[in-house]
Amino acid sequence: MDFQSVIDTIDATNAFGNLLGTKIEKVEPGFARVSLVIKPEFTNPYKTIHGGVLYTMADMAGGTAAYTSGAPVVTVDSSFHFLHAGRNVTKLIAEGRVIRDGKSISVFDVSVMDQDEKELCRGTFTYAKIAGDKVGIKLQ
Repeated sequence: MDFQSVIDTIDATNAFGNLLGTKIEKVEPGFARVSLVIKPEFTNPYKTIHGGVLYTMADMAGGTAAYTSGAPVVTVDSSFHFLHAGRNVTKLIAEGRVIRDGKSISVFDVSVMDQDEKELCRGTFTYAKIAGDKVGIKLQ
C-alpha cells in the first residue's frame, strides 16, 4: 500500500482535522503519528488543553493507523484516560498502534503527548471497517 495515498486521502476528506490544523506526520502499517500546533482557542477555562481536543487527536491517530489496513473506518468504541493536565502545551503529538487488526473490527492503543513527549492521555479505540464506496472514499 502507498502510505502517501493514505495521508493524501485523509487530508483531502477530513474537514474537521483541516479546520483544527492537524498534520499527519508518519504512517506505517498499523501505526500513525498526528500532530497539532496549539492555539489559544484549544484551551479550557483553566488554561489547559480542552479534553475534546485531546480526544480528537487520539481518535485521529488511531483512525489513521486503522486506515492503513486499506479500508475506511469509523470509531465504534473507546476507553480514554486523562493522565495529566495539558499546561503550557505548544504542540500535541498523538500516536496510534495496532493491537488487533481483524476482518471487520480493529483495536488500537493510542497515546497523546505534549511537545516534550509527556504523556497527557492514553486510550484504546475500536474501529469498524466500512466499504469505501458507501462513503465515497477510495484509496489509490
